[in-house]
Amino acid sequence: KTGSPQRPRTPQTRHGQLMSSSSHRRSPQHKGQRNPGQHHGQPKQSADAAASTSELFRQPDTRSISSDQLAAEVQGIYAGLVLLESKCIEYDSTQKETDLSQEQYHALISLHRSLLHEHHDFLLASQHPSASAALRRLASKYFMPARMW
Repeated sequence: KTGSPQRPRTPQTRHGQLMSSSSHRRSPQHKGQRNPGQHHGQPKQSADAAASTSELFRQPDTRSISSDQLAAEVQGIYAGLVLLESKCIEYDSTQKETDLSQEQYHALISLHRSLLHEHHDFLLASQHPSASAALRRLASKYFMPARMW
Protein backbone atom coordinates (compact mmCIF):
# COMPACT_ATOMS: atom_id res chain seq x y z
CA LYS A 1 0.00 0.00 0.00
CA THR A 2 1.06 3.55 -0.55
CA GLY A 3 1.26 6.17 2.16
CA SER A 4 -1.70 8.09 0.74
CA PRO A 5 -4.77 8.39 2.96
CA GLN A 6 -7.77 6.25 2.13
CA ARG A 7 -10.90 7.84 0.77
CA PRO A 8 -13.89 7.72 3.10
CA ARG A 9 -16.54 5.22 2.09
CA THR A 10 -19.63 6.57 0.40
CA PRO A 11 -22.78 5.87 2.45
CA GLN A 12 -25.12 3.38 0.82
CA THR A 13 -28.64 2.18 1.43
CA ARG A 14 -29.66 -1.42 2.05
CA HIS A 15 -29.96 -1.96 -1.69
CA GLY A 16 -26.44 -0.78 -2.48
CA GLN A 17 -27.60 2.48 -4.03
CA LEU A 18 -25.66 5.60 -3.19
CA MET A 19 -27.30 7.88 -0.66
CA SER A 20 -27.53 11.42 -1.85
CA SER A 21 -27.36 14.28 0.59
CA SER A 22 -30.80 15.36 -0.60
CA SER A 23 -32.37 12.25 0.95
CA HIS A 24 -31.74 13.58 4.47
CA ARG A 25 -34.69 15.12 6.26
CA ARG A 26 -34.78 18.87 6.39
CA SER A 27 -36.43 21.06 8.98
CA PRO A 28 -39.35 23.22 7.81
CA GLN A 29 -37.25 26.39 8.06
CA HIS A 30 -34.70 24.96 5.60
CA LYS A 31 -37.14 23.57 3.01
CA GLY A 32 -36.43 26.23 0.41
CA GLN A 33 -32.68 26.06 0.84
CA ARG A 34 -30.40 23.92 -1.27
CA ASN A 35 -28.53 21.07 0.42
CA PRO A 36 -24.84 21.93 0.92
CA GLY A 37 -23.78 18.76 -0.91
CA GLN A 38 -26.04 19.40 -3.91
CA HIS A 39 -24.20 21.24 -6.68
CA HIS A 40 -25.59 23.11 -9.66
CA GLY A 41 -26.19 20.81 -12.57
CA GLN A 42 -26.68 17.69 -10.44
CA PRO A 43 -29.90 15.87 -11.26
CA LYS A 44 -32.39 15.62 -8.43
CA GLN A 45 -33.08 12.20 -6.99
CA SER A 46 -35.87 10.30 -8.75
CA ALA A 47 -39.04 9.35 -6.86
CA ASP A 48 -38.13 5.63 -7.06
CA ALA A 49 -34.69 6.22 -5.56
CA ALA A 50 -36.16 8.43 -2.83
CA ALA A 51 -38.75 5.78 -1.96
CA SER A 52 -36.12 3.05 -1.65
CA THR A 53 -34.08 5.11 0.82
CA SER A 54 -37.02 5.98 3.04
CA GLU A 55 -38.63 2.58 3.61
CA LEU A 56 -40.12 2.15 7.07
CA PHE A 57 -39.99 -1.10 8.98
CA ARG A 58 -42.26 -2.01 11.86
CA GLN A 59 -40.56 -2.73 15.12
CA PRO A 60 -41.48 -5.98 16.84
CA ASP A 61 -44.09 -5.74 19.56
CA THR A 62 -42.64 -5.55 23.04
CA ARG A 63 -44.18 -6.60 26.31
CA SER A 64 -44.38 -4.12 29.11
CA ILE A 65 -42.80 -5.04 32.42
CA SER A 66 -44.44 -4.53 35.78
CA SER A 67 -42.62 -2.75 38.58
CA ASP A 68 -42.51 -6.01 40.57
CA GLN A 69 -40.95 -7.88 37.64
CA LEU A 70 -38.42 -5.09 37.13
CA ALA A 71 -37.53 -5.05 40.84
CA ALA A 72 -37.03 -8.84 40.77
CA GLU A 73 -34.85 -8.50 37.66
CA VAL A 74 -32.69 -5.83 39.29
CA GLN A 75 -32.41 -7.94 42.45
CA GLY A 76 -31.27 -10.97 40.42
CA ILE A 77 -28.75 -8.93 38.45
CA TYR A 78 -27.38 -7.44 41.67
CA ALA A 79 -26.97 -10.90 43.22
CA GLY A 80 -24.99 -12.05 40.17
CA LEU A 81 -22.95 -8.87 40.25
CA VAL A 82 -21.99 -9.36 43.91
CA LEU A 83 -20.99 -12.96 43.18
CA LEU A 84 -18.79 -11.93 40.23
CA GLU A 85 -17.35 -9.06 42.22
CA SER A 86 -16.28 -11.40 45.03
CA LYS A 87 -14.72 -13.80 42.49
CA CYS A 88 -12.74 -10.94 40.94
CA ILE A 89 -11.51 -9.77 44.35
CA GLU A 90 -10.56 -13.32 45.35
CA TYR A 91 -8.78 -14.05 42.07
CA ASP A 92 -6.97 -10.70 42.11
CA SER A 93 -5.73 -11.20 45.67
CA THR A 94 -4.41 -14.73 44.99
CA GLN A 95 -2.58 -13.64 41.84
CA LYS A 96 -0.82 -10.54 43.20
CA GLU A 97 2.47 -12.22 44.03
CA THR A 98 2.82 -14.45 40.98
CA ASP A 99 3.40 -13.70 37.33
CA LEU A 100 0.38 -14.72 35.31
CA SER A 101 0.54 -16.84 32.19
CA GLN A 102 -1.25 -15.68 29.07
CA GLU A 103 -4.09 -18.10 29.79
CA GLN A 104 -4.49 -16.74 33.32
CA TYR A 105 -4.56 -13.18 31.99
CA HIS A 106 -7.29 -14.16 29.54
CA ALA A 107 -9.30 -15.73 32.38
CA LEU A 108 -8.87 -12.61 34.52
CA ILE A 109 -9.87 -10.32 31.66
CA SER A 110 -12.90 -12.49 30.91
CA LEU A 111 -13.97 -12.37 34.56
CA HIS A 112 -13.65 -8.58 34.68
CA ARG A 113 -15.50 -8.25 31.36
CA SER A 114 -18.38 -10.30 32.78
CA LEU A 115 -18.42 -8.06 35.84
CA LEU A 116 -18.57 -4.96 33.65
CA HIS A 117 -21.47 -6.47 31.68
CA GLU A 118 -23.32 -7.15 34.95
CA HIS A 119 -22.83 -3.52 35.97
CA HIS A 120 -24.21 -2.45 32.60
CA ASP A 121 -27.22 -4.75 32.96
CA PHE A 122 -27.85 -3.42 36.48
CA LEU A 123 -27.73 0.18 35.29
CA LEU A 124 -30.00 -0.52 32.31
CA ALA A 125 -32.57 -2.30 34.47
CA SER A 126 -32.50 0.16 37.38
CA GLN A 127 -32.78 3.16 35.05
CA HIS A 128 -35.54 1.61 32.93
CA PRO A 129 -38.26 4.12 31.92
CA SER A 130 -40.86 2.26 34.00
CA ALA A 131 -38.61 1.96 37.09
CA SER A 132 -39.81 3.53 40.32
CA ALA A 133 -37.89 6.37 41.95
CA ALA A 134 -36.58 3.97 44.61
CA LEU A 135 -35.28 1.60 41.94
CA ARG A 136 -33.58 4.47 40.11
CA ARG A 137 -31.75 5.48 43.30
CA LEU A 138 -30.21 2.02 43.80
CA ALA A 139 -27.17 2.74 41.62
CA SER A 140 -26.08 5.61 43.84
CA LYS A 141 -27.22 3.85 47.04
CA TYR A 142 -24.97 0.87 46.29
CA PHE A 143 -22.09 3.08 45.00
CA MET A 144 -22.17 1.34 41.62
CA PRO A 145 -19.99 3.83 39.68
CA ALA A 146 -17.24 3.62 42.33
CA ARG A 147 -17.49 -0.17 42.47
CA MET A 148 -17.34 -0.41 38.70
CA TRP A 149 -14.16 1.65 38.67
